[in-house]
Amino acid sequence: MCGSKGLRKVCYTVKKFGLIYTIDLILVKLKLKEKLSLYSVLRHQKYYEKLKAEDYNQELCDIYLYKMGKEMNLNHPVLFTEKIQWLMLYDNTPEKTELADKYLVRNWVRKQIGEEYLIPLLGVWDDFESIDFNILPESFVLKCNHGSGYNHIVKNKYKMNYKKIQKKFENWMKINFAFCVTLELQYAGIPRKIIAEKYIQQLDGNLFDYKVHCFMGEPRYIQVIGDRDLTRHTGAQMVFDVMWNEQTWSLGDYPKFTRKIQRPGILEKMLNVSRKLSHSFVYVRIDFYIIENKLKFGEMTFTPGGGIYRYNKDWSYEADRQLGDLISVC
Repeated sequence: MCGSKGLRKVCYTVKKFGLIYTIDLILVKLKLKEKLSLYSVLRHQKYYEKLKAEDYNQELCDIYLYKMGKEMNLNHPVLFTEKIQWLMLYDNTPEKTELADKYLVRNWVRKQIGEEYLIPLLGVWDDFESIDFNILPESFVLKCNHGSGYNHIVKNKYKMNYKKIQKKFENWMKINFAFCVTLELQYAGIPRKIIAEKYIQQLDGNLFDYKVHCFMGEPRYIQVIGDRDLTRHTGAQMVFDVMWNEQTWSLGDYPKFTRKIQRPGILEKMLNVSRKLSHSFVYVRIDFYIIENKLKFGEMTFTPGGGIYRYNKDWSYEADRQLGDLISVC
């Protein structure tokens, strides 16, 4: 069972002396609504990088307590959210690091299921200044390979704000995503690069993102996300089983769709491809898009949301336990 003595002591100190905005550890663990500045993220990262491996267990317990409002048992995890924490600590393999790398995963996907499932690659560089924009088409997508959400769509390179985009990527390249929010250790050993992929217009619109949750090599649930507004960070979602039956629960903060989501015509292909990509993993989420009735690979995620999903009207202890029962650990 995890303890929380040290964390409670820190909280008492903050409450007693009113230092909540001066202690970066508490800033992160209370998950303040405002976005952390790069400076705060790097201070947080520095704290985690200095932790000894033997301290990771307690740190994850502390984070879980603050975000979930309850203690977890890493010695005998039963919930989905608990087992993802266990996997972060005890199932962290070099292969997961390779597949969390948005550049290297392409080679693995190519070998497993074929080139046709990949969005075309236009280039790869070690830093922003090395990018040769002359060889790129008018529109493209730039991505960092070492984390989540480090993407920028360029619709017209002749009108782009070069300095602004450069600053954004230089900041992203400073971040070790393994220690950005929690301890997603599979990201720690990724050599940081910037890649350019073909711009696909549908990806910038209301294209559905199909997130296939695979347990012990078998797809069990498909989380569909759409109606996204990337500026306001809003969207909608629905979870289905493999027979396309709507589930009463959903993951994350997006509300459920208010309209019916049609079963994709190539659902069976999506499930079969997911089996091929997930067969050697206890749990992995595999993301796809359907573009002109063709299946396109998005990414593989082993610790979605850092394994933390707060309970709300759509995500309960019962759902947490239901998914946890599908993962065998220890």
